[in-house]
Formats: sequence, C-alpha cells, structure tokens
Amino acid sequence: MQMKNNITHATKVITAHVPLPMADKIDQMVTRLERSRVWIIRQALSDFVRLYDFLVLSSKPAAAISQSLMLIMKK
Repeated sequence: MQMKNNITHATKVITAHVPLPMADKIDQMVTRLERSRVWIIRQALSDFVRLYDFLVLSSKPAAAISQSLMLIMKK
C-alpha cells in the first residue's frame, strides 16, 4: 500500500511486456522528465483509462439518442 497525503491506497502490481522501441522511448522520457519509469507508466495508464471511460460512457448515450432518433424518423 502507498501513503499519499495520509490516504492509504491499495495497489496491485501488473507486469507487461512491451516492444523494445516503446521501452526505449520510455527510458528517454525518464531522462527528459526526470521521473521514474513507474511514474511515467502510471500516468500513461491513468490517462488511457480516463480516455477509455470517457469514450465508452459518452458514446453509449450518444448511440442511444441516435437509435431513438432513427426510430422516431421511421414512424
């Protein structure tokens, strides 16, 4: 568990194999940003999950509205 601002967050270790060119880019980012690999990968995963949730959650209502409009137009 990690402590940040006196808040306990449970964590889970996830291992992933990545292509060498991606690993090289991550290592370049480590140097350029002066951050750890863990920080960079955590940020990337967090951004990906947020974007995925946004796209999935925002596309379902849009699809439902679109389907409703198609049904109305057919009548």
